[in-house]
Amino acid sequence: MKLFALLWMVVIEVGSVFLAGGLPSPSLIPANELQNIFQQLAVNKRIDPLSHCPVQGTHELRVQIKQLMLKRGVTANINEQLITSGSQQALDLVIRSFIKEGDVVIAEEPTFFWCPTTISTCRSKGDNSSYG
Repeated sequence: MKLFALLWMVVIEVGSVFLAGGLPSPSLIPANELQNIFQQLAVNKRIDPLSHCPVQGTHELRVQIKQLMLKRGVTANINEQLITSGSQQALDLVIRSFIKEGDVVIAEEPTFFWCPTTISTCRSKGDNSSYG
């Protein structure tokens, strides 16, 4: 995490946009629109905007994903879905599930920012476990 903090300091100092970490420029964040959405959620109590979603994703999200997959010709039960909190978690799960110590990994350059670090960490520890 220290590397990320150092990179972020450089971005702020230089005034450039750091795309590698997936963070948009603060000027691109629609603050007023997000504030309105947050207030509507809080007032309507449709969901608690301060709480986390269920680990497996909300039922509504899983149903929408199932319908989207059906349109693409894939039949899958909502209990067969794996919802992650983002691309970094998804890549970490795939890497830890499929890469064993001694495996050769080829990745294009450039690649996802944290991918080489995750691969190196797994390989150096001999960790090929998946989360259970």
